[in-house]
Amino acid sequence: MTTTVLANGAPLIFNHDFEKAPAWLTTAGLVLNAASIVTTLIGNVPVNDVTDSADPAAPPSNWRALRSQWETFHTASTVMTTTAFVLNTTALAIDF
Repeated sequence: MTTTVLANGAPLIFNHDFEKAPAWLTTAGLVLNAASIVTTLIGNVPVNDVTDSADPAAPPSNWRALRSQWETFHTASTVMTTTAFVLNTTALAIDF
């Protein structure tokens, strides 16, 4: 995940002409990829920590709520990274 943020930053370092759409699209992709990392760290990792230490034979009493939280944050992260991919692909297509 961190690699995607770094990969988004490289074009901005070498081509930072913000008078053209590709730079703005790449910037938006960078922001979305960074937000996806934050979303995962805030929403998914705590649930992963709880489930890693749980006994499979006796899941936590709030298992359904934990699963719902994990799915919600995972969906949000997936939407952000997919949108970032579309933005970056569009920026690349425009630049050619």
